[in-house]
Amino acid sequence: SITGTAYDDQVITEIWAKIDGFTFTGASTTDAQVGHRLATYSTSTGNFTVESGNVDTNGWKFTVVSNEFSVEKGHTVKWQLDWDSSKIANGVGLDKTVTVTVKDTAQTNTASDSRKVDVVPYITEIVTEKTHESGLTKNTIRSSNGKYSVIKGSTVGFIKVKGFNLPNPTVRLVKAADLPTATETTGEGLTATGSGSEFTLTNALSKSGYLEVFAGASKVRAINNINSNEKAYNKEEDLYLLKNKNFNDDRYLRLFDIKQTAVRNGYYPEMIMDGNDPVFGYIDLSGGPDSAVASGGAGAYQPSHAMPQRAKFNGATGSTTDTEYLIKASIWDQMGMARDDGGRYHHVTVYDRDKCAMSFIYDRYAELYDDGKGWGAGVQYAKYEAQGGNLSTRLKNNALTLETTHHDSLLLGRYQYPKIITKGNSITDKAVVYMAYYDTNTNDKKLIFRNFQIGKKDSVTGIDTGSSPTKFELYSDSSHPEYVQWTNLKENYTTAPKDTKEAFPSPDYNTGRLELVTSASPYFDIGVLSDGRVVVVYFDESVGKLKLRYSNAPVTGDDPTAVVAWTDSSIEFPNYVGQYVSMDIDSGNGIHIAAFDSNNGDLKYFYLDSYNATTLKTALVDAAFSVGQWTQIKVHNNKPYIAYYNNSEAGQRSAIKLAVAKDNVGTVKNGVGTSMGDEANKIAEGLYYEDGFVTGRWDCMTIPTLTPAQGGTPKFKKVNLGFDTDGRPVVGYLGSNIEFGKWLDE
Repeated sequence: SITGTAYDDQVITEIWAKIDGFTFTGASTTDAQVGHRLATYSTSTGNFTVESGNVDTNGWKFTVVSNEFSVEKGHTVKWQLDWDSSKIANGVGLDKTVTVTVKDTAQTNTASDSRKVDVVPYITEIVTEKTHESGLTKNTIRSSNGKYSVIKGSTVGFIKVKGFNLPNPTVRLVKAADLPTATETTGEGLTATGSGSEFTLTNALSKSGYLEVFAGASKVRAINNINSNEKAYNKEEDLYLLKNKNFNDDRYLRLFDIKQTAVRNGYYPEMIMDGNDPVFGYIDLSGGPDSAVASGGAGAYQPSHAMPQRAKFNGATGSTTDTEYLIKASIWDQMGMARDDGGRYHHVTVYDRDKCAMSFIYDRYAELYDDGKGWGAGVQYAKYEAQGGNLSTRLKNNALTLETTHHDSLLLGRYQYPKIITKGNSITDKAVVYMAYYDTNTNDKKLIFRNFQIGKKDSVTGIDTGSSPTKFELYSDSSHPEYVQWTNLKENYTTAPKDTKEAFPSPDYNTGRLELVTSASPYFDIGVLSDGRVVVVYFDESVGKLKLRYSNAPVTGDDPTAVVAWTDSSIEFPNYVGQYVSMDIDSGNGIHIAAFDSNNGDLKYFYLDSYNATTLKTALVDAAFSVGQWTQIKVHNNKPYIAYYNNSEAGQRSAIKLAVAKDNVGTVKNGVGTSMGDEANKIAEGLYYEDGFVTGRWDCMTIPTLTPAQGGTPKFKKVNLGFDTDGRPVVGYLGSNIEFGKWLDE
């Protein structure tokens, strides 16, 4: 819209306009010098007759805004010209002159004024409407800092770019560093389909970057990424739904490369990165293939019983590079996994039947025996061992039998969400194993704690001679000498003769079973400080808040049955925050906690600079609808990252989120403004922002998934988080199959 004022001391009779390269289609009179007549004044009526033009059809519309005439003061006219700039020749161009001319009564006197303008491409919107192919909606596509989340794929027309002045677009993805001087040859070229006000792109892209458009024969550059974001007309604030004032007209595509594995129904998935390749521990109730163990199968004997599994996947393709079938039995539940400094994996899983038990597995068990015949503890049949099998109750194997589901009384599904942490190298020295799990079959809602050692014979604490040894050989078969490791944890089961049908529990059910805390819940996490001191954070459902507890001294695993003394932290966590809690301890022994605020449906972050800190730092990370379930928090490069589930998008391919703090550890601020608390302190700490609005101190992004994440089942366990060798965050989760992925670099 171009506006102006014309004046004459007598009478203005005509108004004309001329624009370089533009034709005023529909105007009745044309003059090569002054262009097109748009309005004529009638002295008899005192009004202007305006030429009929329509912006949609003709590309222009002229309006006389006001018309004031008097003999004493002369004639003053205010006017407005609405102009569709895309209809100039070639659609774009620089230094286009707009000239308006007025004539007086004699028709011989004229006055003109002109301005030069640039007609440039502009992107008004980017959409990925094909949600059934993992496109995201307007409410989820942009991160809190404005970047667009797009899944890498092979769909033609997946990305739709809307705007104006986009004729014959040349489209590039450009690095942030190259943005100031970008040309139509900078970065990676993309093939655009369409022209004018809309074009589409495939999502078969290999990089992230700024979406740059150069249009027309002269390749005029779109101004989205180079104009001033401080100008009000370049802002795209969402004041109502997302409450984000940080959005502007920059157009950055953050590509996510998501891989689907072959593991369907991989329950309770636990992910650990091995370089760039993710390794998952999980429960697959379908078991394994009946091909030979040597060829990667579960063995022909009862292959469907090989449910606890560990698989490694190629990080670039998602293909399975190795699957370890850990143990066999008819029904399994839960999975915990850790890896020690020697690269050995430690697992805990539950044979969930009457007179059956929890098992700890050191790296490999079932596949060390012919046809994968390594069996879980509990009600066993003679035919298993008659077929050459090995029961986990036997001595000298890589399985340790822990307490039974029948401990005190029977309850299936009683041991929930086991956590394992290891410290040390079990191959060259010893690893200390720390384990915790929730026993829902206790009246006082106990968390159970275990600690023991696995490693070389001369490194593990204990004695291996005499009538009461305290050091036990894990594996002694010469066919696998690499597994001749020892442990100081005595198993809870006796070694029944081979001709018996059952391996009966020993009288000592409690070997190594230690009370960690009461009045707990399945929402907890543990961590270990650099000196071996153990920290636990848990949600106390009876009071509706988190609590933190730590061991009075380092726990070394040298005596698995010794009572550990604990101290309750004096820290007071806020009410109703603590479900889906996760914790990470950084290299400086700072404690980082993520949890769901069930009162408000938000994601919260907490930080303590030491285990016995008296000050709790709190940040509200994300409040976009109901977010913060199934969290995992990790610190990387001195910044906290949180992977979590967005329950508002349940059943969609937009339920997985990742939050990355902008600030370093110890200075992390709110991602959403809050008016709660002392205003002066919050302003001094840089924590105060407009209530309810996104601050930009956390970049909260949606990660598009190939299939809907199964966050509605307890078997989902969590959104797993790790990092590749370049420091990029990798998320893993249970969809229709186990999936994992990360963003692509520029």
